[in-house]
This record gives sequence, C-alpha cells and structure tokens, in this order.
Amino acid sequence: MDVPELSLRTEIPQLEIASPSLNAPEVAGETLVRIWGRPLGFVDLPSQPEPEQIARLVWADLSAEINRALRDGKIAPISVLTAAGITCAPPRWRLERDTAATSGTPLAVIVCTRNRPSLLARALFSVAALTFHDLEIIVVDNDPGDRTTREVVNDSASRSPHPMRYVAERRPGLSWARNAGLAATDRELIAFTDDDVVVDPGWASEIVRVFEGAPWAGCVTGQILPFEFRSDASRWREAYAGATKYGFERRVFDRTTGGGSKLYPFNTGECGSGMNMAFRRDVLREIGGFDVALGAGTPSRGGEDLAAFFGVLQAGHSLVYDPSVLVSHAHRHTYEDLELQMSGWGSALTAYLTQVVIRQPRLVLPVLRRTGHGVATAVLPSSRKNGRKPKDYPRSLTWAELKAMPSGPWRYLSGRLRARRLLRDVPR
Repeated sequence: MDVPELSLRTEIPQLEIASPSLNAPEVAGETLVRIWGRPLGFVDLPSQPEPEQIARLVWADLSAEINRALRDGKIAPISVLTAAGITCAPPRWRLERDTAATSGTPLAVIVCTRNRPSLLARALFSVAALTFHDLEIIVVDNDPGDRTTREVVNDSASRSPHPMRYVAERRPGLSWARNAGLAATDRELIAFTDDDVVVDPGWASEIVRVFEGAPWAGCVTGQILPFEFRSDASRWREAYAGATKYGFERRVFDRTTGGGSKLYPFNTGECGSGMNMAFRRDVLREIGGFDVALGAGTPSRGGEDLAAFFGVLQAGHSLVYDPSVLVSHAHRHTYEDLELQMSGWGSALTAYLTQVVIRQPRLVLPVLRRTGHGVATAVLPSSRKNGRKPKDYPRSLTWAELKAMPSGPWRYLSGRLRARRLLRDVPR
C-alpha cells in the first residue's frame, strides 16, 4: 500500500513512535495512524517530520479516537495511568484477535476474479500472508476461457501456507461466482473479497474476533482504505465513497436501528461493501445467497452486496461494521473508468431497490415514502452524501450517477431473464 502508515504505542501522557510501517520514503500527507494495530484515522503530516512533531500532530488530531480506543480496550482511565506513570499494555481486543488467530473458528476466504491476473496475484499474495491457524482460500474464475487465471492460482498455491483451490464458474456475473464459492466450502464463516484488493495481515483474525464476540451477528464488514492516490480520479472516488464514508468507529446495524438516516434500512451502502464482507454460512443460505440478477457482469452492474446486507437485516440478524477488519482497494485511475463506475453505482442502487419490492411487496409503501428524501440526498449539494465530495469533484460524475438511476428497474428485470437463460443453457 502506497498510502503511508504510522504504527503507535502509547506511553501516557506522551506518544512513543514505534518503527513506522511505511511504503513511502518519508512520512508525508494523509497518513493512516494505528494504535497497537487498530486503525484510528488519517493525519495530514508534513514532509520529513521530527518524532516530537509527529506525536504532537497525532495527539492533536486523534486524541478523542485514542482515548476511545483505550476505553474500548478495557484499560484503566487515562487519568489514572497518567498519575501512576504507567505505560499502557495492549488492549483486550488485541489479545482477543491474537486468540482468534490461533484458535478461532475456521474461516473460508473467497476471491472472485475475471481476467485480471496481475491484480489477482497481488491479492492472493496478501491473502496467503494472513496470520490465521485454519484458513481455506477459494479462487473463483468467472471467465475460464484460458488457463491464465488457473496458472496464477497454482503459482500462488505453491507459495501459500494455507490451502488454496481453483473453482471455475462459466456463468458470467459476480453473484454466480460468489455463490459458486459458497457451494465449494463447508466452513461456518465465509469471507469475500475482490481481486483488486489487498487485505491487512490481521484481516482474517479480526473477522473471526468480531463474529465470536457478537454471536447474534449474521454479517461483518470493515474499513476500506485507498491503495494509493496517483490520480484525481482515485482521489475523487476516495473522498466520495472511501474511508471517511464508513469511519473508524464500530457500528452495529439491525432491522430498525443503526443507520442514522431517514432512508434506513434501505440505504445499506452505509453498512459496508462487497469487497470486504463476511457472513455466517447458515445466514447466507437462509437469505438465498447472492441474487444472480445483480452484481458486476449483469445488466444491473452491481447491488448484490446491498441486497445481501438488506436480506441479513430483514431476516432478523445484525450486521457489525468494525474498522479493524481492514483492506486496501485499488481505485480507478482514469476519469473514464470512474465515470463508468459512477454510472454503475446509480443503476445498481435502483436495481437493488427493485429487487427488494419484488421479493417483498409489503415494502413498496416504505420505499415510496422515502423516495422524496432519497431524491434530495442524491441531488442536494448539502446532503451528507454530496457533502463528502471535494470542491473540484466534476459535476459530470454526479450526473453520470443520477442519469443511470432510472434504468435500474428494467436492468434488474433484464438480469432476471438473463439469469433464467443462463441457468437453463450454461453449465457451471
């Protein structure tokens, strides 16, 4: 990850800077700050700062988050530690993660890919490096026209300490691929990520830690950091729908609470993203897996993760977002690619809502009652959604997303017809 990181240990009242884990020659710009490995947020650091300057800036910008991390970690109050001159020990959640890594519930990781061998190799390198005692890696090839992807998987498997398997799914569409991965494992906990993602070394153990601490949760999602900022397009995408959207505080969602918005529970995009999500197997089976009329590679161009999150909540389970479940994503580099993504997000949102009312007609009125607020959220510059956009965010990108929204319903219906044909005509 090219975005720099700064890993901290705390000695109250002064911060002691441990060896920074940096992939850049100097600490500068937006720097991710962690305390004992837990991500707290970003700090804008100057080029080549002194350690004392780093400590001062970090404490000024993230003091509330640091205090909260200490409280959440079941550590004595800072005032007591300060008076006693005691150095803080690693918090309880870190010990829980270490326990999960060595003796937690077995986990399956499913990586879906389509003809992106170089990205896939990088993703599998990070997944293979996960610190976890019982991990199964399943790679689903959604375009098995040649042996390129299989060769990448075979090469990665030869270097991986965890068992890694290749699964071919000839029916095009991300939901088909994810369902194929689900069918290929019998693990109780199943995590999903994409081929353009790099997972944090503690990703698997954090997922298991959250599930084991929340037995009532059917789904866990986590923070998504930018892999780098090399272009305006990646910067715009991150500002609009990146780390600041999800935040660095743990959140719990259920059928009626957790959203903090009049659009809840239909705005499940606030719950997380499909590139960083995990489910209990029984819960995912209960909701019917992923809707094959939604997702990348279908006319809807996305929305399968939104529908799955909504299904979990409507089935009476909770969804936990925890920022320590951490991945990095390679954002789009060019304006054209980002414009296409914005358009896909627009059609995917309304396609997902169409799926909701078709599957549960009783929800037609609740959806309609929220339509006015939904339009205002999408259009008004002052809305929370649009307020995240930087000043130089192109209006044409906003327009690309808006004008695609009316196409969502017919795209979803088209996807349903296509799925029926594929089910009949195309063997897996």
